[in-house]
Amino acid sequence: MKRQCFSGLISVLFSRTTIITTLFVFGISLLNAQQTIIVTALVSEAETNEPIPFVNAVVYNYSGEQFVGGTAGNAAGEINLTINNGHSNSYLMQLSALGYESIKIYIEPDEYFHAHLGTINLQPGIFQIEGIEVVGERVRATSGSESIIFNVNKNMQHASLTGVDILKLVPGLQVDLRQNISLNGSSNILILVNGIERDQQYVQQLRATQIDKIEIMNTPPARYDATVTGVVNIVLKSEPDSGVEGQVVAEIPTRASEVYLFPTYSLNYGKGRLNLYTSYNGELSYFNVEERVQRKIFNNEGTNEIMTVQNNKQQYWSHRFHYGLDFYLNSRNQFNVYANYNPFSNEHSGNTYMRTTTNNTVWEADKNDSDLHSSSFYSLYYKHLFSGNAGHELSVDGSFYRLNGESHTIYTNNETGNIHENISKPQQNMSSLRADYNLPISQDLFLSAGMQTKTRMLNDKHNVDFAYINRIMSAYGTFKFSASGFDAQSALRYENSLMGETDGQYKQSGFFLPNFTANYKYSQRGNLNFTYRRALSYPQLHQLNNAVAMSDPYSIEIGNPGLETETIDQMRLEYSRRFSTSFASASVFYNNYQNAIRRFTHINESGIFETRHNNMGNIRQYGMQFAGSISISSKMGISPYFKFFGVQSSPGNFDSGNLLSSRNSVAYEAGFSAYAVLGRGFMATAILQYASPVFQAQAFEYMGPLYFLSLEKSFAQNLKASLVCAVPFAGSVVYQASLIENEQFYSHSEGRIMMSEVPIWFRLSYNFSAGAKRNKIDREKEKVDPVNRRGF
Repeated sequence: MKRQCFSGLISVLFSRTTIITTLFVFGISLLNAQQTIIVTALVSEAETNEPIPFVNAVVYNYSGEQFVGGTAGNAAGEINLTINNGHSNSYLMQLSALGYESIKIYIEPDEYFHAHLGTINLQPGIFQIEGIEVVGERVRATSGSESIIFNVNKNMQHASLTGVDILKLVPGLQVDLRQNISLNGSSNILILVNGIERDQQYVQQLRATQIDKIEIMNTPPARYDATVTGVVNIVLKSEPDSGVEGQVVAEIPTRASEVYLFPTYSLNYGKGRLNLYTSYNGELSYFNVEERVQRKIFNNEGTNEIMTVQNNKQQYWSHRFHYGLDFYLNSRNQFNVYANYNPFSNEHSGNTYMRTTTNNTVWEADKNDSDLHSSSFYSLYYKHLFSGNAGHELSVDGSFYRLNGESHTIYTNNETGNIHENISKPQQNMSSLRADYNLPISQDLFLSAGMQTKTRMLNDKHNVDFAYINRIMSAYGTFKFSASGFDAQSALRYENSLMGETDGQYKQSGFFLPNFTANYKYSQRGNLNFTYRRALSYPQLHQLNNAVAMSDPYSIEIGNPGLETETIDQMRLEYSRRFSTSFASASVFYNNYQNAIRRFTHINESGIFETRHNNMGNIRQYGMQFAGSISISSKMGISPYFKFFGVQSSPGNFDSGNLLSSRNSVAYEAGFSAYAVLGRGFMATAILQYASPVFQAQAFEYMGPLYFLSLEKSFAQNLKASLVCAVPFAGSVVYQASLIENEQFYSHSEGRIMMSEVPIWFRLSYNFSAGAKRNKIDREKEKVDPVNRRGF
């Protein structure tokens, strides 16, 4: 029976194979029976009889309903077209060229299947072009005198929902679990959107499809704030002139203990000379957080070990509302009003357990947090465009920032009922006025100058002894020159700083901050760039406030109102090259931090670990860096990043009580991002980030590795859903850690986010737009000090 079935199956397969073979041979015979038709013509301009190069020729059947073939003419205006469909007797051919009226001609081959059409004249035409769409793969990146520009292709947009998702795919840019953005390992960067200063919360509400390219400035020019280590400029596509556009992003957690949401919306309406916009971005991160601190004190009596464990429930929420308007008085005068309001809270409630080995002392306490802050920002901007050379303009920007907050942390001892309370009520006001003037002298010469005044007033309403003021006056000028592939710019910025407590003595300092860039483009694909810059780092509010905060009976942290300004010298030599549509760069760098502001821990007279910020001598970093943006195919791309550097630290004149000494160490950072088109609207992305411990004057500081996997699905043109998995199978993530070792003590602290084996979040995005296109006003917004954030 089995043999009969097998024979029957073979018979069926043989009969089907015979039929397919017969049909294939018959099809080949039909193709061979068709004739090949050769069409030739010369296309010229009707008025001058000059040949028109690269004319587009398209052939249809006689009724014009079916496409048959096509070609493009050569530089001499000659058309040579072969039609492999010769069973018809007549065809319709359309000739077109940019700047000329198109024409249709009927083709009737002779008995030799040739059609010699002779000379065909096209009449010049006048057309209004609303836009040109170029289909093809974009070059991944290009380099210039000030920046490296990474172009955003459609695959990157399809793999992302928001602007922050796009940044994850750019080499050298890192985005952690808190959506904090850093460049080359430094979070002290300036984020611009179309040249307008924004923050990471603003980037979260951008649509991925809005972004055209990302400009990276590893060494910022003199016109930017002296305190930033790098600049990221996000360049958007055109925006509506009239009508409405917007986006809504919703996120859904899968576990109540892992709430990690960044909901956003944006809405823009423009009509005539007025453009109105508003947006919102939120952050909600509710996690179980474990903080462990292991300390050892070495003395003549032996070693006393102190182990502290805090298990907290982090409840962080933030709601930021943006709103503003652009008003175009005329083509040369533009106004912008921008504001935001941001209430936020960061509470870490739980319990603390501490044990010492000397007398086996145990201390337990319940921790209750109460925290509420709010900030607001207002700015008014004006730009005037002079007639004549493009780029000749004057801009003025005034802004005001206010922060108010109140934070209570209460530790209640379970046995004794004793209570210890940490209270702070920070308040910060900052006003700024800035003016910039740009003057292009010629195509090869450019001058710019500007001035800025900034006043910061800091105080703690709970600590009446703390009231701090900082006034900064700055002026800067830039000279640019270019010739034969060589660009150079020389700039100088001067800052005068007055800082101190309002009821005490002020410290006044002046800083000359030179800035130089030389760029040589030795070929269409290769570039060599050298930059030097001197920068500053001013103390921040939480570093200056001398209020005492206790985390356990053996640990306190206190601010330092006597901090001085840190100066930074940056040098970089970078080689970059484009390979087809891919891009790679390699660089060597040197950074010198003088009067470095870092955390310093020692054991005070009461036997307690006391931590405060100090000016702790010099830190030098020198090394190499590689970044690339590589197209594997039209459906796959990768962006690797690697940085290796040495660290030299010297305490200088800082009196550390023999706790610090000169030290050499090495460190590295690595990153990798990739995307792949899977078809049917599916996209997959993978992101990996890791940085080894870095020595910071006294302590090695580090974070754990991060890796993300996501799968996106486009259901319609404007609707997208994604499934995101962060750090699967790890169980926890180290978000901050510190290690100190010396002759007097040992201290190792780690903060961990406790997570499930496979943490997953769902995301939905819907966007819409309608109207003609116009860019928003190009402006900058003054940077404000970040608020010190506890925990994750």
